[in-house]
Amino acid sequence: MKTTRKSHALICTALLVSISASLHGQESNDRFKQWDKNNDGKLTKDELDQQAPGRFERLDADHDGVVTRAEQDAFLKPRGNASAAQRGRARPNGEYYAPPAMAERVDSPLKIGDVAPGFSLQPSGGGEAVTLAQFKGKKPVVLVFGSITCGPFRKSVVETFDLHKKYADKAEFLMIYIREAHPESTILVEENGVSSLKEFLQTDTFKGRVGN
Repeated sequence: MKTTRKSHALICTALLVSISASLHGQESNDRFKQWDKNNDGKLTKDELDQQAPGRFERLDADHDGVVTRAEQDAFLKPRGNASAAQRGRARPNGEYYAPPAMAERVDSPLKIGDVAPGFSLQPSGGGEAVTLAQFKGKKPVVLVFGSITCGPFRKSVVETFDLHKKYADKAEFLMIYIREAHPESTILVEENGVSSLKEFLQTDTFKGRVGN
């Protein structure tokens, strides 16, 4: 897991996420036309990678080296009798929200008023390990647990960042990046002003979490 201190506490990949609105009906067709540069009704890997990198293999159902509109529509269509949770959710803009990793859900035995268990974690930017004990007797500590594939976390992270800016002098804010809630999801992110699709795999190492 990773954590950071003070001004670095909430600077994580999740803050760079740009969540696009879903596109429906005609908008889906327009997106296909936008990607189809030579207007031949088919998308090659090169064409698709320019607009939605990492999506070609998912869309090319028959593995013939091109993606047709029918394949795109089939990919976006609900799959059989599977529930939404079982099949995940695809969006016309190339985003794909994988089913939740149910094995990652652990019921916490902690109750309000219990003493938080200690930890020692390496900061994402390097340096000495951060422990919960080092803050004991000082300012209150706000622990923010989450991962970029957790929808509720992404929705709340900006508000949490605003709280950090407002109360940084009154409390310590620590962001702890946990294992992915929906591994293998592909999310539209913005880095250095450039939007692109990125697949987020499950993380088992410190390096993996820093990469996400």
